Amino acid sequence: MVTKDGFLNLLPSLYRLDTFLNDLFTSIANVFNKTQNLIISVKNEFNFSTMVYRIPYYENLLKIIPTSNQTLDDRRAMIRARWIAKGHNSIQLLQNVLNSWINGETEIHFIDGKLKITFNSIYGIPTNFQAVLDTLDIIKPAHLAYLIIYKYLLIEDIHEVMTLEDLETLTLDKFAGIESL
Repeated sequence: MVTKDGFLNLLPSLYRLDTFLNDLFTSIANVFNKTQNLIISVKNEFNFSTMVYRIPYYENLLKIIPTSNQTLDDRRAMIRARWIAKGHNSIQLLQNVLNSWINGETEIHFIDGKLKITFNSIYGIPTNFQAVLDTLDIIKPAHLAYLIIYKYLLIEDIHEVMTLEDLETLTLDKFAGIESL
């Protein structure tokens, strides 16, 4: 952040008390700060995790129809997933797409003709899990079935790994394992 004091410190001490120079450098600092904020804002629009104003543009470009209950983070994750999904289909591609959601950390293995997808985030599963499944159905080969395993917290996952503050925010249902088709 640019301030008038930064400019004034470059001048001899006699000039630092001049009201004209103080006003001039205040105006210049304001212009620099507005320009710097604009540059940061534009830069943020080209990052999937921080974009705000370009979300409708990318949704239109990628033919994504947002639902009314989706948050900005869910919409960003959907855009990132679709953007990454453009290309040859592979396990690494599927994993990268699923990892684009918050709490979407996954391990994917191809076992017995099925995709075994393990969600192993320590904080659970993605918030809009239905959107994750919809995207998975779009990008995976249609003939492949998949098995989803939800990994919840185990004692070895938290002992000397998480802080007491982290543990206080968790509920007991996070400590059970669930496996489903």
